[in-house]
Amino acid sequence: MTLVCKDKDGNVLSEQKQILERWQQYFKELLNPEAERITSIETHEEPTYEEISEIIKNMKPNKAAGPDYILPEVIKKGGLTLKQKIFKLIVKIWKHTYTHTSFRRSVILSYNSRT
Repeated sequence: MTLVCKDKDGNVLSEQKQILERWQQYFKELLNPEAERITSIETHEEPTYEEISEIIKNMKPNKAAGPDYILPEVIKKGGLTLKQKIFKLIVKIWKHTYTHTSFRRSVILSYNSRT
């Protein structure tokens, strides 16, 4: 069985190394779409309420829940109170420079949807 995949420009890749590099690029872009926009992480400034609100607003719908089992739709539709509590939690974590180990973990599952 020959494995192939296309690069961003639509060119067919057939070498295993090229295919693996393309998958790596794809997941990096998929999981970090706003990485360049968030300047507070780079400058080590405390995140603002507006930044957190923008991130929540831009959460993509119909995505799987993370390790906390909370769907993005629940956070987006949680209202002002939930948004404020999330912001307070993030600022508290930021100030204490403590990151729970579950915040550092990602799980990527690959499956064939043709059944």
